[in-house]
Amino acid sequence: MLTGGVAKNVELFVDKGCFTLEKMLNEILRDNSLLIDEGKNLLIEEFGKEYATYFSILSLIASSKTSRSEIESGVSIALKWSHL
Repeated sequence: MLTGGVAKNVELFVDKGCFTLEKMLNEILRDNSLLIDEGKNLLIEEFGKEYATYFSILSLIASSKTSRSEIESGVSIALKWSHL
């Protein structure tokens, strides 16, 4: 479940000696985890050059701003700051 069946991710756990759920979770959640970077890189690849807009939307949703008006307002502010 944690690796999605990706052999590289399984190898990462084995190389780090993460054989228990607790150790695997600690590895995934640590700062600069390779799996976190992998998720970010996948989103950038999927969203292309507009990835900053989508990251802003995901960030707003993560901070409980889920209405359309909150998201539109938040994205507008983020885009203004990114052009400075």
